[in-house]
Amino acid sequence: MDPVVSGLLGAGLGLALGLPLVALGGLGGGDAKLMAAVGAFLGPIQLLWALAITAIVGGIMALVLAFHRGAVQDAFLDAGALAARPLGLAPDRPRRTIRTPGAITIPYAVPIAIGALVIVWLV
Repeated sequence: MDPVVSGLLGAGLGLALGLPLVALGGLGGGDAKLMAAVGAFLGPIQLLWALAITAIVGGIMALVLAFHRGAVQDAFLDAGALAARPLGLAPDRPRRTIRTPGAITIPYAVPIAIGALVIVWLV
């Protein structure tokens, strides 16, 4: 595939996957832009692999922080609500986002960077 086309497709895919999470309040705008930039460099297929690694690393980081703060149950309930909301299955609990005071947040640029670096290192 032509590198320019691959970069454009990767950037578009990164935005297409990141922007809905920003709209739902589960991801910051800078993280979505970083996903687009990573997609521009890696291309669409390698971006998907990088984001799979990103999700694993981010999940581990979030679990460690939730355990540290004693909020594992809240973290799982909030993640479930975030996933259910687009399906119209939002639970009867207050909508919490990354902007909610006291919300457990992680700097998601770190897992995105780790996912990208692992793919660059493997390829």
